[in-house]
Amino acid sequence: MTIYTVELQAHDGSGVVSLYAASDRYNTGPTDTPADKHFSPRLKEPASFERALFSGGAGQGTPTVGFGEIVIINADGVLDAWADYAFDGRPCVVKAVEPGGTYASAMVLVRGRIESVDVTDVFRTIRLRLYDPLIDLDRPLLTTAYAGTTNAAGQGAEGTSDLAATLKPRIYGVVWNIAPTNVNPFELIYQASDRPAFSIIAYDGGLALTNAGDTATLAALTAATIPAGSYRTCLALGLIRLGGTPARAVTADVVAGAAAANRSSARIVQAMLADAGVPAGSIDTASFDALHTAAPAINGIRVQGDVTVMTAIGQVLRGVGAWIITTAQGLYQVGRFTGPTTMPVASFANWQLRGDVERLATGSDDTGIPTWRVVVRYRPIGVVQGEGDLVGAVSAARRAANAQQWREAVAENPATKARWLTARVLTVETGLANLVEAQAEANRLLALFSVKRALWRIRVDSRFAIGVELGETVSLTLPRHLLTGGNLVVTGRVDDASANRVQLDLWG
Repeated sequence: MTIYTVELQAHDGSGVVSLYAASDRYNTGPTDTPADKHFSPRLKEPASFERALFSGGAGQGTPTVGFGEIVIINADGVLDAWADYAFDGRPCVVKAVEPGGTYASAMVLVRGRIESVDVTDVFRTIRLRLYDPLIDLDRPLLTTAYAGTTNAAGQGAEGTSDLAATLKPRIYGVVWNIAPTNVNPFELIYQASDRPAFSIIAYDGGLALTNAGDTATLAALTAATIPAGSYRTCLALGLIRLGGTPARAVTADVVAGAAAANRSSARIVQAMLADAGVPAGSIDTASFDALHTAAPAINGIRVQGDVTVMTAIGQVLRGVGAWIITTAQGLYQVGRFTGPTTMPVASFANWQLRGDVERLATGSDDTGIPTWRVVVRYRPIGVVQGEGDLVGAVSAARRAANAQQWREAVAENPATKARWLTARVLTVETGLANLVEAQAEANRLLALFSVKRALWRIRVDSRFAIGVELGETVSLTLPRHLLTGGNLVVTGRVDDASANRVQLDLWG
């Protein structure tokens, strides 16, 4: 019989303690980690945990955080003190130890973070609510604020008192016509990003100013003599300084990343994770390399305010139809949603299924109606400028470009529209830089969603779903509908360890 174990951490008021429980009596061996540890047989519900590539069962969208709970028996009151322990944010690992197997070889079912403890059923059980490690990304990406100490003496680039406690902006990849922050109005110094920039083109009222060169330090930038109609940069600090009072609003095109290869969606997300303090050892590097190879298009985003790491990452990945999850090993993993492959990692037949098989509506949304038109918006303008915002020397082409927030690439399938009278229009807003890549993404999405899709929900014994992960392709054969078998993508998984069941959502 499979034994389920759980390792927990909590702060008991004196320090962090490790806690152990199992679905039956269990002890680790002397060479295991932890060694010679007794797991109290208190697990009533070892783990019920739900994860998905995207919310709502659709084949595209925003990242979603997995969640679940563990129920521990406390009828004897031995664990009453747990009610006052600080579990929140602490790690939790649930494993399945097979008969005759070692703890070292046990499969990790859940590696997550504890959200809270529920002791409503105070005389019987303790419930621990869990999230997967993606919850660690549900916090602001930016943490450095302006000091607000720049004064009439003209020293520094920390903004006047009006900017005090305002978070400094940050740029990843390439952005266009953004409004840099005026961090020293006395010396006409503006900041585009709190991270180094590769290049900055400054504009006054839409007219490009002359770049008078770069300086290595803020002190050198402040001391420089700059002609009117020109600007200098301090790329190391993401700063520009103007040579004269601007006639209109100051904007800038900014490139971050030392090389074009650093500006793909995969590399931008890696940079965000590093900025968020995620250790390199917690990154599934191979998956990021694969996404970079599959989607090398230049992307970009300017992060401002209290935008979370998850939101910023989701915005970047949405531009190339990609997802992010955490693996059972606790690694951050990314991938591009491309539909089923021809190489399933597992096959399921009718005899393996438990309970009802459900066919749910899916597609580019949850209606089940195909998409006939895809619009991929790209090259977003940070500041839209009309005629009154621009100086007279601005070209007609730039006037037209600055008047529209987005450029658009469109792909259509009229045959889908003819068959499905309410066929959908999918609009995706991206930070992609170029028409070629945006058009390729529009074409790719149309191929995915212009045909009828289904989401098959099946339930199998846990042993049949070992190693089946989100984003992988499996084969499903049914006595109806899928007589000869069909390859489908795993977009959702719910582990119910107490029933030894796994529910899989299969898209195709």
